[in-house]
Amino acid sequence: MRGASQFNQHHQYELFNVISGQITLQDSEGTYQFEKGDNFIMFKDTQQYTLDGSGEVVVSFVTPNSYQSQELAYLDN
Repeated sequence: MRGASQFNQHHQYELFNVISGQITLQDSEGTYQFEKGDNFIMFKDTQQYTLDGSGEVVVSFVTPNSYQSQELAYLDN
């Protein structure tokens, strides 16, 4: 990523892994700095956020349709 981009949070959570560079996250609660090697979780109560900076960020999330019902039953046990 290079520069600022605004995002809307649509998942129960999003897991961020900063692979390279430095980024700034801004949400309704404040501004946070992250750099290579940092990891953080953004929960659904953060509806909008902005990422700014230069680097690579991997964002992971699970949607309800990500698993078959059989797999979900296994995960719940």
